[in-house]
Amino acid sequence: MSEVSVSKLAIVAVVAGVCAAVGTMFFLSEVEEKYRLAAEPEPVKMITIIVPRINLARGDRLERDLLAARSIPLEYAPANVLQAKDIESVVDRTLLADVNTGLPMTWLAVTSTKARNFADVVEIGRRARTMRVSEVDSIDGLLRPGDRIDLMGTFELSDLGYTETQGGASSMPDDALIAVLENVEVIESSRVDKNGRRYTYNTDKNSKDGIDMEFTLLTLNLRPRQIARLELAERTGSLFAVLRNPNDTGTTEFEYLGLDILLTKDSPPSVDLVLGVDGKPIGRIVGDQVVDADGNVIGEVIDGKAVAFSGESLGSIAKNISADDPINRVKEVADVVRDANGNVIGRIVDGQVIDRSGNVIGTVENGKAVSLSGASLGEIAENVSLDANGREVNLEKSTVKRDLVLGSDGKPVGTIVGDQVLDAQGKIVGRIVDGKAVALDGTALGEVRRNVSIDDPIFQVAEIATVVRDSSGRIVGKVVDGNVLDAEGNVIGLVDERGRAVSSDGTVLGSLESGVALDANGLELELTEKETVVRNAQGEVIGSLVDGKVIDASGKEIGTYQNGVVVSASGEVLATGVTASKETLVRNAQGEVIGSLVDGKVIDASGEEIGTYQNGIVVSASGEVLATGVTIGTIDTEGLVDADTAPTSIRSSLVDFVAGGTAEEGITPVVKVSLQ
Repeated sequence: MSEVSVSKLAIVAVVAGVCAAVGTMFFLSEVEEKYRLAAEPEPVKMITIIVPRINLARGDRLERDLLAARSIPLEYAPANVLQAKDIESVVDRTLLADVNTGLPMTWLAVTSTKARNFADVVEIGRRARTMRVSEVDSIDGLLRPGDRIDLMGTFELSDLGYTETQGGASSMPDDALIAVLENVEVIESSRVDKNGRRYTYNTDKNSKDGIDMEFTLLTLNLRPRQIARLELAERTGSLFAVLRNPNDTGTTEFEYLGLDILLTKDSPPSVDLVLGVDGKPIGRIVGDQVVDADGNVIGEVIDGKAVAFSGESLGSIAKNISADDPINRVKEVADVVRDANGNVIGRIVDGQVIDRSGNVIGTVENGKAVSLSGASLGEIAENVSLDANGREVNLEKSTVKRDLVLGSDGKPVGTIVGDQVLDAQGKIVGRIVDGKAVALDGTALGEVRRNVSIDDPIFQVAEIATVVRDSSGRIVGKVVDGNVLDAEGNVIGLVDERGRAVSSDGTVLGSLESGVALDANGLELELTEKETVVRNAQGEVIGSLVDGKVIDASGKEIGTYQNGVVVSASGEVLATGVTASKETLVRNAQGEVIGSLVDGKVIDASGEEIGTYQNGIVVSASGEVLATGVTIGTIDTEGLVDADTAPTSIRSSLVDFVAGGTAEEGITPVVKVSLQ
């Protein structure tokens, strides 16, 4: 190796050594700085507060020259401390407690409004009165100025002048609990020990500056009449305070309660609910306010209407709803997907199908619910009520009713809220004038339907159509502009000049039926409750079947039905060859069956058409009104009698009636009618 090479290597080695030394020094310097910073204490956060320049007593007014600013560590500042930035809000307020020179003050130590003296805190027309409450376990020492309370007390009714005669009950309890005052404001609160010393803040009964603090002194903002009521209550009973939410405007639900309440089950009271246009409960009414499920006040009741603070309608009010009514479990009203068994497997959100766990299990394509792999998930159902866990709520037993407006096509136009008609989006589309629904332009909007159950299928109606039924009664298509369309919207036939539904080769597809209600999926909806109608061997209606009993037109039980036979209570066979089938019965104003409803036509017991039904009226083919006050799909069971008092023979309630005239082939028509 040459000398030049050796010298070059030496230079490289020296340079490398210098670099290594510099790097080591830099690394050690960084490590030293890191540990130095770690060893330094955290910078102290400071806050500038208001302190008194001199000792001040309760009732003193806070003048500006009596106050000073002082910076202290934030961690030492008490909660609700008065900060220097609040000086303009603090000046001229009055002290509710003694304060010492240089010590922090809190908002709890001053009145809620500015005042030159403590008396200025009391509103004009009101009075301040201090009382001693001996039982405050529920709010033990926690009351603060501005809180709202109820004052309740236990009394002996005899001390109040009540007697058994006055009370109206021979077993009226003597000991009773009464709500003396409700929703009153606390101006000041302090605790008192057994020696009578007051402690505004201390809540420790065993502290060195206060022992055995058994009582709380409350200064209340009252009307003169309330002061008189309080004075009398203190003399005759023992009072205790109950803290309430300052936004709660509700009142006590009882006049007084006796010891007998302990012998009855504590059941939740009924509530008034506010229902949105989709039927979902959006809140309950407490006092004159609307409170949502999370306890937030979202509106108020003005002139009997539930309105938001913006003035817009919140929805309709359903009164006196039982606490166990299934409507109370409804958390959401949504479009869902049902499997082949009718179970809800997911709800539809923005075109996706979401299961109960929030997972996406499918999408909606061309109106069909399909899985992520493209397979069918099931049928889509609209406006289904779900609980908080995504399960369907069965509203069949709900007592909630709503008022609707139905259009000329029988489809709901909107929900009646007050005197307004709101559509499904909550938009005002009409008003109720003199009991009739009119659009905003003054034209008729539709038929008013009152007290409709929230579970009524009328809410699911998408259209009223003319359909085609095959021989088995299955709907094979609907008529649109003279064409017959199947469920997929394909043309499978038309209505010919003879009024028949036929295919392209002339084959009859089935019979036409108009006025059929369909949901958004084209499935038929039963809008009227069908009764199980019992007919004899001649096809004549002899009654309705209710819980295995045959009820005649007058509501009387005439026997029991089983396997085609009607038997009286005494065991006599009244009729054989009997059939029982679901039909929509039509009853007159007296509740008597006058026929069955078939495609809008009223068919009597002999199968003859006697007229058409519309809006509670039956009209003959000539236009004559045959009956008013007509109901369909209902049965009055109030007149049911016990089996031992029921008629023993069907012949005692049905007789032959000869209408007169002669029918074809010289046969006189005889009709079975109810014996009245």
